[in-house]
Amino acid sequence: MAVQMRNAGLLGSQQEGVRAALMQLGDRVQRIIPQDTEVNWELVKRTLKEEQRVLDGILQQVIQINPDEIATKGQEVLGGFKVIAFPQKEEERLRELNTRMIPYFTLLDKYPHLLGPDGKEGEIQILRDIEEIAKIEKEKNIKVGIVVDTPFHIMLCSAVCFPNGKKGTYDLYLVKTALNPEDNRGAVSLTKTSDGRYVFVSQFRHCTRSTEAENIRGCGEKGEQVTKTLFRELGEECGAVSTKPPRLLGQVNPDSGMTTGGISIYLVEVGNCDGATRRDDAESSMRVHILTRDEVWEATARGYITCQHNGEEQRIPFRDGFTLAAISLEEAQTRFPQYTMKV
Repeated sequence: MAVQMRNAGLLGSQQEGVRAALMQLGDRVQRIIPQDTEVNWELVKRTLKEEQRVLDGILQQVIQINPDEIATKGQEVLGGFKVIAFPQKEEERLRELNTRMIPYFTLLDKYPHLLGPDGKEGEIQILRDIEEIAKIEKEKNIKVGIVVDTPFHIMLCSAVCFPNGKKGTYDLYLVKTALNPEDNRGAVSLTKTSDGRYVFVSQFRHCTRSTEAENIRGCGEKGEQVTKTLFRELGEECGAVSTKPPRLLGQVNPDSGMTTGGISIYLVEVGNCDGATRRDDAESSMRVHILTRDEVWEATARGYITCQHNGEEQRIPFRDGFTLAAISLEEAQTRFPQYTMKV
């Protein structure tokens, strides 16, 4: 089996030792090493150690080490890393799995405030053992790791052990604005006029493929305070200006079985709504609706609002999770004012 040494910093005797060890394994095994030069080396080290059980105990000494540590640690580094030699028939699948797990494990470790600890007995435990992950992927015909990564969202598929001991996968949807706990994740405005009526907007939503009636809300821009986000969205979506400081109603997670991170909901009082000043492409169909308190609760009960559009009565779904949560939070704090929150 041909052996190529990537690091010129290895001493000749060390290269020969590694080459000899590999040759003893014969042609039925090959080495598996992540080729990305910008990797978390401590994670690679841990991952490789976890893989030792996968391959019938066929282990090698180091053939890939952190080049920056060669000069200062020398033989200590060589002794600190282990590399797995995979049976020929498993080589391609396990090489791909090993490479794919490194950024996934790095993400889990980097954001513990969102992705949490791996869990303990009685909880849904995240599995990191490469042997277990490989088995689950094969049984479920699904890939574990980072499934989707866009500028706005990340979708993960984790290999897990459920509280009853069975193993499988669980999907998780991560909003990128929630990655840094100090960042502004955006806000929802339960908007009321000075005479106590409620302001909602309706717009076509791609996810439901229908027009939806909702609270005013939006994502925070880089470096923007939450209150500024609220005021900006009010101006953009309905042309309104806040007349009092906003009051925090609480924080909600619209789907704790699927998403991480919550978003804050505020009660905001505004003057007249004279029309939006700036809307993005997705909001170009937006319209403003002003409802009394009774109309809001009736719409909540029946699931839609009614309005006139082009001379015809139109029913618009009133079912958005953030919107219903905001209405419920205000009602709850009205009944139990001791729990009222402030900005």
